[in-house]
Amino acid sequence: MLRTQLTIVFSLLIATTVGWAVTPEKQPPTNIIETLITSLPGSWDGQAIETPVGPVDYDIIFQQCSDSLVAGMADLRPSDHYWQFRNESDKLELTFLSTFAGNREPVKLLVSRKTGSSIDFYAPELPLLTVSISINEPIIDIRVFHHHKPHVHIRLSRQAQSTLQAEQTSPLSACKKV
Repeated sequence: MLRTQLTIVFSLLIATTVGWAVTPEKQPPTNIIETLITSLPGSWDGQAIETPVGPVDYDIIFQQCSDSLVAGMADLRPSDHYWQFRNESDKLELTFLSTFAGNREPVKLLVSRKTGSSIDFYAPELPLLTVSISINEPIIDIRVFHHHKPHVHIRLSRQAQSTLQAEQTSPLSACKKV
């Protein structure tokens, strides 16, 4: 009996010390997929730092479309970029569409590797393409590789709270199936 009580007290002490004892509404994300899905919704100031044509502004608004879908659209003129992250049963898929040169074919990417702060994706139907997303709030880095060589590097920074009203008035076009 005393041993059981000591075990319970010791467990509670450790749980409190390492932060396990938090209220349900304040629990931190448990893995990198959950961190990405909960971090994305909102307005982001972006810059495509490295591209084949030089730096490009890359502002984007991500919206929570459903429990399993977060989507965003960047209006780059002359093309739009659609990013859709679908998370079902902790299996994340990324669907990307660039409308450049009239393209209407999205690319589906699957998770190839997860680390503490990044997720790597590969495209089964387009093996030359891989994407790596690193999260270090308030910054998200997206790196696109062609044939394992750097192609595009996008850096997103969370917009100031006062600019977030655009999300509430913008259409949910990014949520449509691409």
